[in-house]
Amino acid sequence: MPPLDLPARRRETWEELRLHGARDLIYAVLFVGLAWREWRGGWAWCLVGLLAAEVLITLADFVLERRVRAPLGGLPAGELVMHALMAILYGALLATLAPHLLAWGALPAALAPHAAPPPPALAALLSAMGAGVLAAGLRDLWWARAGARAARG
Repeated sequence: MPPLDLPARRRETWEELRLHGARDLIYAVLFVGLAWREWRGGWAWCLVGLLAAEVLITLADFVLERRVRAPLGGLPAGELVMHALMAILYGALLATLAPHLLAWGALPAALAPHAAPPPPALAALLSAMGAGVLAAGLRDLWWARAGARAARG
């Protein structure tokens, strides 16, 4: 059964699931990768690319969700608030991460253990969150593909 919050059997639904799945895969890499490693040198630019891709996917998702949900009366108020809070938190993440990226970018390329590691419980929590969002992303991508195949007949 596809996620319950999306109207079934509409092309836009599967496009939305594809965006959600791609974004979730990025979050999985970010959660696990930042929990355990410093992204040094060229890897810092890879991380910048992932962060930028997440922003572009989220913007595309905002536009698509508005169109998909319009026939249903629009996005529920709770979802709009959640989107606003997520945007604020993501901005805080970017502001916090920027100085680290600048410092890491000046180092030789490596995915190195943190010079000052996070508390083990935090790293474990981020890893668990990464596993959860990976599962959610794969589920969304699977349903997006299944929906697209069903639509083709």
